[in-house]
Amino acid sequence: MSSMTRPLSCALLLIAQGAAHAGTCQEPGLNEVANEHVACRFFTGTRLFREGDHLGARLNWEYVLASDDRGDDVEKLRTDARNNLGYLLYMGLGTKPNRAKALQLWEAAARDGQEESSYHLCHAYGDAKQPEYQPQVALRYCREALARYDKLPIAERDRATEAIVRDIQKYIAGLSGA
Repeated sequence: MSSMTRPLSCALLLIAQGAAHAGTCQEPGLNEVANEHVACRFFTGTRLFREGDHLGARLNWEYVLASDDRGDDVEKLRTDARNNLGYLLYMGLGTKPNRAKALQLWEAAARDGQEESSYHLCHAYGDAKQPEYQPQVALRYCREALARYDKLPIAERDRATEAIVRDIQKYIAGLSGA
């Protein structure tokens, strides 16, 4: 490619990308909102995570956290994005592992009532093989997580949720004697 056509190609690519971002959301049920809407970015991150694109998921969830948008729905998505981003950071998916930052994100999400964050903290602090092991802190988060999962309507409980509840109960049983 000649040196004259490279800048033109880059400019056209940037224009095309900008046009794609200016359109409507392509996620199911969200085609009435813009691509840059917090809900679109959150659910795009969720889809990308399920597809194994952890970097793409991380970038979308970071966008949600950085957004200036406000409202109850936005705050709920922001809380869930903290939980999800914490998982990526803790596991080192789509980024270098950063367990300290993951714990901070989960703690903030747990304060906002996010049950899965409490479960992640139960596990992180309750696993004696992990450097974060703090049995009393873990026990508090495990009990909190169990109480939150117990409040879920029966209709919302699936096999995965029941497995999480059993896991939390095992942690509580093991940590109660610690």
